[in-house]
Amino acid sequence: MAPKHTTFVGPVISNLPTLSVHLWNIINTINLKKAMEEPFDYSQVPFTFGMCAAENCPQASTCLRQIALKHAPVNKVFLPIMNPNHIKGIKEKCDYFCSNEKVRYAKGFMCTINALTVRVANTFRYRMIGYLGRKNYYLKRSGKLALTPAEQQWIINTAKELGVIQSEYFDSYIVEYSLGSLVQFPFQVKKRQFPRRETQVSP
Repeated sequence: MAPKHTTFVGPVISNLPTLSVHLWNIINTINLKKAMEEPFDYSQVPFTFGMCAAENCPQASTCLRQIALKHAPVNKVFLPIMNPNHIKGIKEKCDYFCSNEKVRYAKGFMCTINALTVRVANTFRYRMIGYLGRKNYYLKRSGKLALTPAEQQWIINTAKELGVIQSEYFDSYIVEYSLGSLVQFPFQVKKRQFPRRETQVSP
């Protein structure tokens, strides 16, 4: 559930003059603000995202489960929605609340890798693979997978520890709703079990 990807930090800017860097940062800040204010786009809602129709919910205005339901198009006849009977049993804090606050994700950190010295390049790579996993390391390094704020901070800390000090550690950024760690009510499809058919062989 995300607006169209908005990239607001582009190429590495460490070699630009100070004034150009300052201007670039101003532009990035403006683009970030625009991305944060983009209207809700239902077409980005995952198919399995659970919505909510709870009445008189004090968090309805800031919960994506309620917001998504209100924006559902009329041609969507059946929707994944929370059980009303379960909702009635919620007395205090709702464990399924999904904030509509947008998050800044980073895409790619080749500018950091290119700044590493030969002496520490392997150490950086091994630490990244240990933290992200081998497959995710290469996908996130190239920007094919986005980096969460926690992952961004870990990469920055590791790079600084290995002597890389620069104004920017990532190749670009996008602004999206945070859905990665939320309960999304996925539909579990079980394979049908057919009885084994035994063939009798005539003597």
